[in-house]
Amino acid sequence: MVVAGLWAWVLVMTLTVSGGLGAIVADWSLGTIAPSFSPMAMVPWDQSLTIAPPAPPATVLPSFPAAVTVTPRATPGEQPGTSLSIAQARRWRGTAAVTLVGWVTVPSGQFASAMLDQGFALQDESGGLYISTQEATDFAVGERVRVVGTVGDDGHGQCVLQLRGWERLPQSAETRAGMPAVPSGLMSIAAAQDLGGQLVTVQGRISRPLVTDAPYGDRLWLADDSGEVQIYIPRSTDIRPEALSFLEPGQPLQVTGLISQYDGNHEVIPRFRQELQPLETVSGG
Repeated sequence: MVVAGLWAWVLVMTLTVSGGLGAIVADWSLGTIAPSFSPMAMVPWDQSLTIAPPAPPATVLPSFPAAVTVTPRATPGEQPGTSLSIAQARRWRGTAAVTLVGWVTVPSGQFASAMLDQGFALQDESGGLYISTQEATDFAVGERVRVVGTVGDDGHGQCVLQLRGWERLPQSAETRAGMPAVPSGLMSIAAAQDLGGQLVTVQGRISRPLVTDAPYGDRLWLADDSGEVQIYIPRSTDIRPEALSFLEPGQPLQVTGLISQYDGNHEVIPRFRQELQPLETVSGG
């Protein structure tokens, strides 16, 4: 009995190793091991069985918003836009940025209380223009500067360039020789009104009393044979007109300043106290 059992065990192991029977089921209730076929399909020993690996899980890519094109603010040294003379810029009707080169005639922030910004003025041989900015640029009179910006109306009739970028330019004997004479000389009030953005010098008699326009400045009017113009004195210039006893109606006066415009009124805006000079008489009259 033991020998028969051993032979049965050897037979089972031989069949299992040589393959082809599928599976062996033990019948422990008989005390013997009997081979039994499993219902699974038999695979010949010499046939390769290829098992495909499970498919990897689908990769979900994160979604991103559509690309946004951002135009960077121009910086010192950058020169985008069309290069124009100041006279050409004053006639410019496009919305694209332009590039100008000129000499500073009104220092940065000098008219801050009136213009409500930290702007300055430039002039070249063709004309002048106020440069509006909230940035403190610290330009002094006579510096040569390249500016980039858009040109348009400031909302009150004055043509300005809204500053986007700037660059201080080196000065040489040649560039200084090219600097226009500012102001160009004494002129009538009517002629001065056609020179927006430029420095002018006019003479006349004070035609109306001084009026306070706090906190922005003070104003009076000057007249000659060609017309009348407002003289606007910003508080930020540190000129104190109430302390100048000669600013009385009828007094002959010479004024140097920037020609500007505010709601249809032409203005001459002096930069410094010495640009208001009392006269004994008006030239030519």
